[in-house]
Amino acid sequence: MATETELKLQCTPEGLEQLLQHPRLTGIAPRRQWLRNTYYDTPEQALQQARMALRLRRTECGVVQTLKTAGEEHGGLSRRGEWEWALDEEQPDTDALSDVGLSGLTPDLLDRLEPAFTTDFHRTTWHVTFDDIDIELAFDQGTIQAGGNATDICEIELELKTGHSARQGEQALLGLARTLTDTLACRPANASKAARAARLAKRQWPQAEPDATAHARLDAVIAGLDAYADSGEQRHYDAACQAARALADDSDPAIAVPAESLTLALTEGQWLSTTASGPALALIERLYMG
Repeated sequence: MATETELKLQCTPEGLEQLLQHPRLTGIAPRRQWLRNTYYDTPEQALQQARMALRLRRTECGVVQTLKTAGEEHGGLSRRGEWEWALDEEQPDTDALSDVGLSGLTPDLLDRLEPAFTTDFHRTTWHVTFDDIDIELAFDQGTIQAGGNATDICEIELELKTGHSARQGEQALLGLARTLTDTLACRPANASKAARAARLAKRQWPQAEPDATAHARLDAVIAGLDAYADSGEQRHYDAACQAARALADDSDPAIAVPAESLTLALTEGQWLSTTASGPALALIERLYMG
């Protein structure tokens, strides 16, 4: 098992060209590929309920099976368990899954796996060294198809590729993200492609109800914008604005000042912009790295 540590940013379609022209990536040759992914689950979405995701990915090199387990997702940062296997055919290898030894992967569950949804996207990747830490920067653009519904994928994933402490790695991911946001319109996002698809299939997006902690309020901002992006429902955007205003009332100026800037950006409808990304990343740095 490996531990996947990444920072996810939702961005605009112009993001690819902005990255290609960014001084930080000058001289680094990107790799481009088309990825077709089929996610499997039981009819009642037992894996999703257990916060697991099973994916078969078709690449130019063959088929790769990936299992991801429940992890931590806060402030756009996530850590989760991950297993991968190369396959000869595009069918789940239930024997390999059973050998993982996770209690939720029962024989009954594995026998009932079926295709649940697909994600198809172009991926452009750069391998970047930041503070002596190797990071993969991936720009994904395509679609999620689930339950007869569709939504766009347009996001950046910054994934830690070398073995450093979790704190060192997350600091490097955040540091690289902050070097990009002067010209890149983006925002932190928590929802994985699998989580987005599960909600899209049912057209149900839970509304965050944060407690009084600053950490919970920031996650409520991100969750509200995640839901608004896929549903278009104004109530989720309003919830994000409300959580940002609550953060702006914090007694710590290091939280209140960027929260005020973020609140203003959201009030003006600039939820996916360079105006919003800087304050949002500053809040992540203060709350999770401070």
